[in-house]
Amino acid sequence: MKRLIAILLFFVFNTAFAQEKGLLYEISGNNLQQPSYIFGTMHLLCKGDFVMSEGMISKIKSSEILAMEMDMDDPTMGFKMLGKMKMKGDTSLSDLMPPTRYDSLRWYLKDSLNLPPMMFQKTKPFLIYSLILTKLLPCETLMLENEIMKIGKGKKVVGLETLDFQMGLMDKMSYQLQADYLLETLAYKQKSIHEFQEMAEAYKKRDLEILLKSIKVEKGMMADFENEMLHKRNLAWIPEIKKLVFDKSTFIAVGAGHLGGEKGVLQLLKNEGFIVSTIE
Repeated sequence: MKRLIAILLFFVFNTAFAQEKGLLYEISGNNLQQPSYIFGTMHLLCKGDFVMSEGMISKIKSSEILAMEMDMDDPTMGFKMLGKMKMKGDTSLSDLMPPTRYDSLRWYLKDSLNLPPMMFQKTKPFLIYSLILTKLLPCETLMLENEIMKIGKGKKVVGLETLDFQMGLMDKMSYQLQADYLLETLAYKQKSIHEFQEMAEAYKKRDLEILLKSIKVEKGMMADFENEMLHKRNLAWIPEIKKLVFDKSTFIAVGAGHLGGEKGVLQLLKNEGFIVSTIE
């Protein structure tokens, strides 16, 4: 369970990144006319768990462009997402679990989230999992990306990839495995909350080494999914990031797990000749 939570919140840290602490970095050198910045986010946090420093706020304000995994300034994103939430083919949630477990899930979603069966029967289990985790947490939650958008209001916002691509990633893991994780979350609610809080605490402290130790590495399908969610995307982002930073000063915000390791964005940028320096 902890493995899935890590992937959804900020993906998995590699050992090479455990040697340094920090979430905000400056990108310079390589004949850049101005520095850019890259920040590792945690996509879901309790409000107040992470307070942006004045230094980070100034970096956001001084940058000309905000770059995120997706263009979060797209006013049509909500509408587009509706068409991408469904599982492929004729698969339904009730096909992925015993009738008694499905009934429990159905009643929980109706009572706790006010979602009638017709609204989630065909929905990808990962998306339902995200809704349930938000509801389980004993706090008001926020997305750091939204906070960055507020600070940088009026700036041009770009996405490193499309909504279609991100939603398609959820089809890389079997719906059955997604449903199994979903049911496990409901069966062990307190455990799920505890695991989230452990990782949030490590994130707040920027203590990536402790965070790494808290994540159990698994093989097989999860490892394949990690490669799709993490390493392949890192490689695909580098040409996009290069175009942005050579053009204008850019503040980049992506899941923190994308930053570290030999295959992480920081090292890939260094391989391209950039200087990547820890700010905080």
